[in-house]
Amino acid sequence: MAKSKGSADRRSLNRIVKAINPENRKILQSGIIQRLGSPSPGIGSIDDFSVNTFAKNYRELDKASLNILFRDAPAQKQILDKMLKISEAYEKVARLANHSGTARGNLFYGLLGGAGIVTAPAATISSFMGS
Repeated sequence: MAKSKGSADRRSLNRIVKAINPENRKILQSGIIQRLGSPSPGIGSIDDFSVNTFAKNYRELDKASLNILFRDAPAQKQILDKMLKISEAYEKVARLANHSGTARGNLFYGLLGGAGIVTAPAATISSFMGS
């Protein structure tokens, strides 16, 4: 439904999201993010989150549907949009990168806040938001 650009699907999605209480909406949003970054069935575990897979799948979603899904969580939507931009920058660097991949890895590591993304991901993501 979130990939569809049809107005009937958007209306249905809107009704579904409105019918879910706020706490369950957060669970839905979390599940959507996890699924967007999960590998295709048979390729890996659902616990294996990939920024590249996330970016590919996120790009395919209808923007109006995303706004419906995350209307009560604009800060999270901004973070997802920033993750997409970082992933796109990483992809550009990857095309220009050396063969060992060290420059590419170091750049992406730096873009994500260095060790902070590993040791304190929530705080690091919050710092991208300026809070």
